[in-house]
Amino acid sequence: MPQAESRRDGERQPLLNQVRIDKIEVYPIIQMIRRDAIRFIDAPLPPDALSAPDIVYSLLIPLEDKYKAIQQSGNLSVVFCLLLNRAYFLRDRNIISSGLSRTRAALCEKLAIAALNFHASNMLELALVLTTSWPVYSGADPVVVTRAREEADDDLEERVGNAIEVAIISQAKNFIKTLPCQKVVDGIWSGKIVYQADSSRSILSDTYKRNPIHFYDPHKAPLLDHYRLKVPAVRSVLEYTNFVILFILFVFALEFNKPDRVDLTEAIFMIYALGFSLEKVAAMQEHGIKVYSKGTWNGFDLAFVTLYCTYSILRLYGVYHDRPWARHTGIDCLALIAILMFPRLSRNQAGYSVGQIAWWMLDLFFGLDASGFDNATHFHPVFGPFIMVTYACLSNTLLVTVLVSVSANK
Repeated sequence: MPQAESRRDGERQPLLNQVRIDKIEVYPIIQMIRRDAIRFIDAPLPPDALSAPDIVYSLLIPLEDKYKAIQQSGNLSVVFCLLLNRAYFLRDRNIISSGLSRTRAALCEKLAIAALNFHASNMLELALVLTTSWPVYSGADPVVVTRAREEADDDLEERVGNAIEVAIISQAKNFIKTLPCQKVVDGIWSGKIVYQADSSRSILSDTYKRNPIHFYDPHKAPLLDHYRLKVPAVRSVLEYTNFVILFILFVFALEFNKPDRVDLTEAIFMIYALGFSLEKVAAMQEHGIKVYSKGTWNGFDLAFVTLYCTYSILRLYGVYHDRPWARHTGIDCLALIAILMFPRLSRNQAGYSVGQIAWWMLDLFFGLDASGFDNATHFHPVFGPFIMVTYACLSNTLLVTVLVSVSANK
């Protein structure tokens, strides 16, 4: 046991000491970069103007040398500070100054790429530069920190993320596509670089401890290490497996349910779907509803959680209090989860074939016929028209989007 613990401690040896991180001055670098961008960029420029030879030799190279000197002195937060300033400039929504701010943001991204390439030959430094969560108020005047705490109502977050997270938020696509950044991203994905993002909004918050960034050594790691379940490549396989199991249980619950009671198949689906829903709610709580809702598949997960909660409440209420309308409505809500309601196509009460329904859907997609609206109530008096209207809106939106994309590419 002592040997196993020593191996585990050696495996998780941090790449950069936490005391050293707290001593690195970050706030003065942020303000210096902001002053440089405001000083040297005083007019909006076209996107390709920063690549012109005169600007490269008169502006970019001197600034790159200036920031490289700071990096050589041991301050590895320059890349993070540059990207943070890019995010700051992109927040400008004033119609008069937004063009100028976008040019300054582009300058910060180019300088961040150059600063990152400075560490391209050292994988250790790349991991530190891109994944370390730097304290933004480190090195700031106590008056500034006090004023910031007052404005934040004593809920001041000194760590707002790392360079990769800020690059994603600021949509620094050129920075993310660089080879050094992709090397670190691939290392995190495969688990060679063990990194866990900090979060202060998780349901079970563990911000009191900070897991150090380290390289994974399979020779020193224990045989069964549950921390490997957090590796993105492993999590993607687990999420796919969970979805397949949930889908199979959903089909069985929909096909073999008993209207007057909750049988074993339906109970297993309820328990498993409850765990799936709690996982999605925890992710939503951790990342925030605005960030979580931007993902396409996250929108489907959110719809599933909403329909599942409605189904389970109605179903349990109807069975416990012997309310037939609640029991049947719960099953109808469960059927809404299936996009085409394929388990019920062969048993729909309206008696229409699959081909007939597909033909109505094709007519609605091209706007040729509205027979689907006329017969929607035959499937269900309430949910039938709702599903048909939703399909019509989504299909027309897709058709218009395709036509606009084709026209724009000509």
